Amino acid sequence: MGRQLNFWMTQSDECAFVDRLGQDDAVWTPHAIEYSATPTLHELDEWSSNDAGRRIIVIRRSDWDALECEDISESEFDPEFEKWTMVGTGPSPCFEWDACKRRPGKISRGRIYFRSDWLDGDQVLAKPDEPTKWFDRVSGWLRRRGTRWQYPREYLMPGAAKAATDGDIEINYID
Repeated sequence: MGRQLNFWMTQSDECAFVDRLGQDDAVWTPHAIEYSATPTLHELDEWSSNDAGRRIIVIRRSDWDALECEDISESEFDPEFEKWTMVGTGPSPCFEWDACKRRPGKISRGRIYFRSDWLDGDQVLAKPDEPTKWFDRVSGWLRRRGTRWQYPREYLMPGAAKAATDGDIEINYID
């Protein structure tokens, strides 16, 4: 299970979000890395907005040593599957950020997602309260800045809301 918040952000909205994350001394790493590789810590000032969208893992610097990974070596459905390593699994006190994809006149949904529990064998284990509260604070900041959209937990951030109102962009769910 998990918690998520969906949004539409322009580049300026993303930069404001990165500034907010910086208040928590957050760092990031890619969600998917080469098989058996170790995640590399990246500072937020190394992050740059782009229109292609991407998935990263956001974690507070003080929690970096608790970040876990899982090597994904095979797929029963895809014989041409390429091995990879997923970052931010299990009890990791982090969240996924899927940035919005943008192209002229269109913007696709982005999201942040916090996995609140995980499986250990046949047991469901819950993450500690503090990482959950941190995600809730970050989500609350986005909700307060954004304008509610069509469904619960969907928000247009200020730049995207203005561009949509002005008729400059079309709001899409997927690319």
